[in-house]
Amino acid sequence: MKFAKQLNQDAIPEWKAKFLDYRLGKRKVKAIEKAYQRTHPTPRTPAFPRLIRSSTTHGRSSDWNSQGQAVQADEVEEAESSPLRNGRAPGSQTSSSSYGSIHQIPSHRSALNPPSSLQLPDPALSPSAPFEARNGATTVSGDAYEIGKTHSPTPRTTLMKPRRTFSTPHVPLEPFNDASARQAEFFLWLDSELKKIESFYVEKETEALKTLGDVKQQLKIMRERGDAGRPHRNFRPDDIGGVARSTPTVAYKNRDFDRRNKDDVSPNTARKQLKLAMQEYYRTLELLRSYAFLNQTAFRKLNKKYDKAINADIRLGYMSEVSNARFGRNQEIDTLIEQVEKLYAEYFEGGNKKHAASKLRSKTTKHSYTGSVFRNGIYLAAGTMAGLLGLVDGIKLLEHESDALRNEASFLLQLYGGYFLCDFLVLLFVLVCRIWDRSHINYVFIFEFDTRHYLNWRQLGELPSLFMLFLGMTLWLNFQQFGHEYRELFIWWPVVLIGATGAVLFFPYKGFYHRSRRWWLYSILRLMAAGFVQVEFRDFFLGDMFCSLTYAMGNIEVFFCVYAKKWNNTDQCKSSNSIILGFLTCLPGIWRALQCLKRYRDAKDWRPHIPNFFKYLATCMFYMSLSLWRIHNRTHFKVLFILFATINSIYVSVWDLLMDWSLIRGPRHPKYPLLREKLGYKQVWMYYVAMIIDPIIRFNWVLYIIVSAELQHSAILSFFIAFSEVCRRGMWAIFRVENEHCTNVGKFRASRDIELPYELTLEGSGTA
Repeated sequence: MKFAKQLNQDAIPEWKAKFLDYRLGKRKVKAIEKAYQRTHPTPRTPAFPRLIRSSTTHGRSSDWNSQGQAVQADEVEEAESSPLRNGRAPGSQTSSSSYGSIHQIPSHRSALNPPSSLQLPDPALSPSAPFEARNGATTVSGDAYEIGKTHSPTPRTTLMKPRRTFSTPHVPLEPFNDASARQAEFFLWLDSELKKIESFYVEKETEALKTLGDVKQQLKIMRERGDAGRPHRNFRPDDIGGVARSTPTVAYKNRDFDRRNKDDVSPNTARKQLKLAMQEYYRTLELLRSYAFLNQTAFRKLNKKYDKAINADIRLGYMSEVSNARFGRNQEIDTLIEQVEKLYAEYFEGGNKKHAASKLRSKTTKHSYTGSVFRNGIYLAAGTMAGLLGLVDGIKLLEHESDALRNEASFLLQLYGGYFLCDFLVLLFVLVCRIWDRSHINYVFIFEFDTRHYLNWRQLGELPSLFMLFLGMTLWLNFQQFGHEYRELFIWWPVVLIGATGAVLFFPYKGFYHRSRRWWLYSILRLMAAGFVQVEFRDFFLGDMFCSLTYAMGNIEVFFCVYAKKWNNTDQCKSSNSIILGFLTCLPGIWRALQCLKRYRDAKDWRPHIPNFFKYLATCMFYMSLSLWRIHNRTHFKVLFILFATINSIYVSVWDLLMDWSLIRGPRHPKYPLLREKLGYKQVWMYYVAMIIDPIIRFNWVLYIIVSAELQHSAILSFFIAFSEVCRRGMWAIFRVENEHCTNVGKFRASRDIELPYELTLEGSGTA
């Protein structure tokens, strides 16, 4: 793999602006190489190829020799009248060999004659023929060793018009000046890059030293309070790396909420918070070490390319400056990493340093995802084919002569539709993860995944692909020809599908990506407890996802209603008769509104949390008015629905563009209008397409007004409107996480701010 590609792949995305610009350096070295070649021309590649042409100098015809030097016409004629050897007939063409500093070229008068360089010398043709001096030429010896030598003739001059036969070649200075200027510019650029990297590294290293002092002080307080478990006897955190200095708690300025420390924190909570803080601090040290190593390698590779371009050896000289820099030595970070491993081992792993290192270090091994890709393909292909066959049979049942069978098939398709939308949205999220991965969007950090166990997007797609297989097989078995003949089994297939899905998700043993399943279930519980737990990015992102699954949320009430009534009198389960269904469609908006209030309470900043709260309040009013219109079917409820739907669509469309995507507002891009200054995707057209499609789909409720004849139970229309909203949410996720990533890049934020359990006060001073 080329180093430029490797650097682009391994560089820390949030710190990319602080890395050596390796591609720019390669372009500068290439420019130096071209300038150096112009100062050392060869006969095959002249120094100024553009000058090898016929031109007129002061009204006199002039030619150009192979070195790019002008040869006047009278000098060419004189050279032609003075042959290099005797024995040539008058008027014969001269040799094309070198004469003094001038390389003669055939004139236009002898264009049809063969070049003299292809003729054998005179002694080879007639060894006995005497060489007679002629025109003042020096007599050539008959010795065989003298054959082929060129003897300069005596120059002929006149008193009236002296002529110069020998001339000193003119060497232009422009190529040398250009090469020197490019080399000076290259080394000035290297110095500026070295200074940039060194200053950033020193800043981060200083922060790391201060953070270690805080961690040591926290461990000391935990030991004094008896919360440390059982560290080794006589072990003190001050014994590692000097005396810990008491410093104030680090302010979490990058978060939109305020985590306040409490003195009455429980021992278990203190241990968990400190373990998490040390793990995140260790990851910061790993990132800093990787930053130093990649920049060292980039400097070495670039200087090697420069040496090769000019055929010199200055690499070791300049690399000594890199080695003398703080990031070139990189000793302090290695010491800090060793200290953290020892602290973690003594306090949390019973002194087992090897076990502590395995808990702290990030995942570095390369995995093969061939098995995951193969299983995903099998699951999706089989599930899609079986699902299509079952869907065709289910649609045929909608035209069955039995009213009961038609009604049951309609409700079954509605239940399967809600399940499909949930699974399809997860598959869209997997696809979006692939887009983030290819564009180097650090979604792992944004969603706060565990860097030791997080799943690649190929692995992440296995569970939704498996659920798609479950859905397809259930559809096929439910609606096949002999499936509806047994009514006792026909109506229970959705229960089988839900049971199989729950068995996989709640499987208690290790397997089926148990850490990811546990993370997802824990996130669902945090969402359901909105307003009582502190809100993080994954919480409100998941809440927004559920806001696009209102069709599936309403199907929860339909599912329990039809089975509670034993599939008799199912009209009471329709949207025209169910208030609970309308409430469930409002529930995701209620969760998000409570999250906004919680964030306002923690951050004490009404912007943007209070406007965001009113946005989700408008969303709740939209679904509430739609439910009232379906239940009562009156004109004034229809007008109320149109009013709230219009307000909500305008509100959320503007919010998507201005707040969630940070487009149109803020620092503008110098080249692309309406876009922000920092962009995470190179395909700029994506932003403009999304800016058009998102508001259009936000107004998909207009179809309810246009197609209102079957308003009481428009299951097909509701499904397609919900499907368009799920697709829009997938597009929204692409730019929402990208915007968060660009914010982290602007603040050079590559690690999380972890809450520490105890408050620290300024006490004395020391060395950390």
